[in-house]
Amino acid sequence: DFEDFLRFHNINLNYVNLPSSVRGFAYYNGCSYLVVINQKYNREQNIKTTIHELTHIFENHFTYFNDAEEKCEEEVQRIIKDLKYFI
Repeated sequence: DFEDFLRFHNINLNYVNLPSSVRGFAYYNGCSYLVVINQKYNREQNIKTTIHELTHIFENHFTYFNDAEEKCEEEVQRIIKDLKYFI
């Protein structure tokens, strides 16, 4: 199941109360990943945000320099758009 998938990839998923301007974020601490999702949003939006953040993880965006943030965001958007054709 999804929880096993997350454990296998050393990903901790948490729903927390964040400012409304933040849907979520991912963080790598050197050995595991933390995905934080804003609990204020509805289930559908949180699924989209989770997919977005997991894409950053699986595209290894944590090895990029800070000035590549826009490039990483564009890549995630392209991947998610491409995935929609297969669903």
